[in-house]
Amino acid sequence: MKCASIKRNSRIAQEGFSLLEVLIAMTILTFISLAIYQGTAATFIQRDKLLSESDFYSGIRLAMSVVDRDIQHIYSPTLLMPDSKASPTPNSGTGAPPPFGAPPNSGAAAEEDLSWLQGDLAVSSDFWTAAIHKTGIRASRFQGTSESLSFISASHIRVYKGSAETEFIKVTYKLGKDTAEEAIPDTLILTRLISWDVFATDDGKETTKKTYPLVGGLKKVTFEYLNPETNFWVKSWDSDSATPKNSLPARIRISFEAVGQHRLQFDGVYDFKPEIPLEGLSATF
Repeated sequence: MKCASIKRNSRIAQEGFSLLEVLIAMTILTFISLAIYQGTAATFIQRDKLLSESDFYSGIRLAMSVVDRDIQHIYSPTLLMPDSKASPTPNSGTGAPPPFGAPPNSGAAAEEDLSWLQGDLAVSSDFWTAAIHKTGIRASRFQGTSESLSFISASHIRVYKGSAETEFIKVTYKLGKDTAEEAIPDTLILTRLISWDVFATDDGKETTKKTYPLVGGLKKVTFEYLNPETNFWVKSWDSDSATPKNSLPARIRISFEAVGQHRLQFDGVYDFKPEIPLEGLSATF
């Protein structure tokens, strides 16, 4: 009786799982693995989309904050120009010294007659106008078109101690074709070109130029300028020929359409206002 029981238990232990049971277990394991893989893949895809979306909108917001800072800090030496009624004449010996080549005359005629100006003081450059005062003070020049913008700003921050930089920079914003490898075909890029040679009148001999890409994937960009006299938006502005002369637009508006990876799209309008009018602290818009 005891021997029969031992044989029966040994036979059961040797049987194991049947082929059908193994196939069923493998099928169930396959479905579970596939579900886990699909969930993990979907998670990574969603993560990439969220990161791309965050980079896309954060990049636009950061770029516009840079533009806003530059425009707020537009600078011109005319802010320091002495009062015409109390300013010294070129040969009075008081106040600001006259520039080289100033005429020997004095009085009201010297205040208004600048025909004696020669060289760089007598002509306008890309960032400076001709001298507007007998002391040789020049107004910085603001130029804007529908696709570019240039002016002098006091918005620069020197990062490295001892570097040959100041808080003043020449700033140019302009559009160009986006040629980066990851760029979306047929899109533009807004770049920021700066130079620390602010007071150099020969713009072609600067050695401190640097270009920074700001916003890529642009389909359409438009710069507009609010005329403070008419309260109408215009497509271009040049402070050297504006009315009144050497004045800034009341506001600067940038409208653009941008596209990004994963079919991201942005349509925006940004409105900027210079903090100090170019023609002086007493000007009001």
